[in-house]
Amino acid sequence: MYTYLLQNQTDTWTGCMMTNVHTMSIGTNAGSVAEVGFISSTNQCYLPVSAAEREYTYIGYDGEGIMWALDSRIDAAYKFSVINGRLSLTNSTLKMWRDPSDGGSTFSIGGNGHTGEVKLVNSSLISSGSGCDIKLGINPGAGRLLAYDSTMGSPAVPLRGLYMSRNGELCTGWFDHSTVTVLNCSIGGRYNLGSGKADCTFLNGSLLSTATSLYIGNGYWAGTVTQTSTLTIVESQLKTAGSTFIGYSDFSGYPGFGRLSLSNNAVGLMKGNVSLGVESGSRGHLDVRAGSQLNVTNAAGTCQLIVGQTGYGTLWIDGGSTCRVDRLYVKNGVKSVLALNSGTLSVNTGVISNDVPLVIGDGTNPTTFKQWGGGVTSVHNDMAFAANSTWSIDADAITGAVLDVSGTLSFASGVMLSLSTTNSTYRFLDGQIIGYADSVTTTPQVLEDSELQVKLESVDARKALVLRYQGGTIILIR
Repeated sequence: MYTYLLQNQTDTWTGCMMTNVHTMSIGTNAGSVAEVGFISSTNQCYLPVSAAEREYTYIGYDGEGIMWALDSRIDAAYKFSVINGRLSLTNSTLKMWRDPSDGGSTFSIGGNGHTGEVKLVNSSLISSGSGCDIKLGINPGAGRLLAYDSTMGSPAVPLRGLYMSRNGELCTGWFDHSTVTVLNCSIGGRYNLGSGKADCTFLNGSLLSTATSLYIGNGYWAGTVTQTSTLTIVESQLKTAGSTFIGYSDFSGYPGFGRLSLSNNAVGLMKGNVSLGVESGSRGHLDVRAGSQLNVTNAAGTCQLIVGQTGYGTLWIDGGSTCRVDRLYVKNGVKSVLALNSGTLSVNTGVISNDVPLVIGDGTNPTTFKQWGGGVTSVHNDMAFAANSTWSIDADAITGAVLDVSGTLSFASGVMLSLSTTNSTYRFLDGQIIGYADSVTTTPQVLEDSELQVKLESVDARKALVLRYQGGTIILIR
């Protein structure tokens, strides 16, 4: 069956069952506006067995199309395109079926130079298998995807991809108390097809979960246009099982500009490598603000956070937030920026070599640099602990954590050294080296423990901070 609403026409189906065998087009002719509504209805689809029988659904083509559904179910296979118009689902489900002749399906928003919009309210967009791509802004075009109390994909059957803006048009995603589960996600260009500007926001307890890859700001097709794509997580969660690239250039060599922002107690659980400023000229920015938490860790302890890979990278921690990393690399010269103003940076191993002093804290707000897991953090610059900052060491590791500074290590008055341990005694720490530096201006005060002191000694012609046990009593940690 072919269904065409060509002219200015409105149809509403209530309590009906409709089967679309081949093509449905709403708003086909230029200058026309057509509208279709479903109330407590079902729109079935026909699964083709050959390419000649593939199903197409167009909402707006040369004209403007509108489809809405209330308490209904819409099924579609192969291609569902909101090119020039709007799709609104309320208390409804849209299911994309994998085309047996193709193995996948595509849900497109915006195209042919037009703007498309999809709005979900207490609704679901799901697929019959992990073969459905959601694409905003193609050929070219702009797209808007809005979700309120809704779900897209599921842990059992994730969508194959969410790709926002494959050209220079602005695409927008807004997810309010909603969940998106995908294999791949690209904000500002599909990772191997194109780029553009995209802004995507998750707020009010939303979740974005990616299993394979997350790209923010891809440079392919961007040319010399400088535009930053952003992913903002506000009071919500971001979960990634694969790699994340922020500020990325595809094989074209054009620089990409991307920003990931966690704010207002947001949580980022990232179990793959995170790279900022991947290619030369690209720029990647990662903000952790307002009480948020970022964990770049996995069970093997091998996750890397690279701030400025070959391009420009910035890691900004503020507002009492926490960033915990297996391996931290800030080593692309002045193109790599690490700003720890307020909050906690927790590192197992790290290399910081960006030709500028590393300053812990802003001198006013509480700030902590924490070493855990017994790794070595090498700082190839001067390092300064500002007032109201703390140096924290995990003392339970098999090998003691070491801070190795190729420069001057300085501590403002009142800077504390906090030893985290579950042991009943500090006696085993006697003589343990906790830090090296070319020169040390002062030594920190050991927090809540008068029996342990930091002694400054010379080891291999360098200054070494050594913990010395001063008393004979057993010191219990509080």
